[in-house]
Amino acid sequence: MPTIYRNTSGAGVFGNTTQIVAPGDIRGGAIRSIMLSNARDAADAEAAIDLFIQNVNETGKGAETYYLIRNTVIPPGTTLVLDEPAMLNFDLSRFALFIKLTGSSDAIDVIIRT
Repeated sequence: MPTIYRNTSGAGVFGNTTQIVAPGDIRGGAIRSIMLSNARDAADAEAAIDLFIQNVNETGKGAETYYLIRNTVIPPGTTLVLDEPAMLNFDLSRFALFIKLTGSSDAIDVIIRT
């Protein structure tokens, strides 16, 4: 099964939102797990994140956002693993997966196993 790797970092005062998986990027399967690792070097550098899905390309329909996790703090030297099938079971042909880093200097490594 393919694995998706992304490095994300905050930018500016309000952080940064990054699309990790676009609708249709993962075909014929499902997301099995998402690993989110705090990539900051500083010992006291927590990273605060939101992870959400959004229907970005549906004609005639406004964007709908659904949070998997919200305002979650990942301490330095820590990895958060999301592997609950019910949480990760969404229509990959309709929804994109995004991560928002709320701090300007946050850095998160993302590994998605399908």
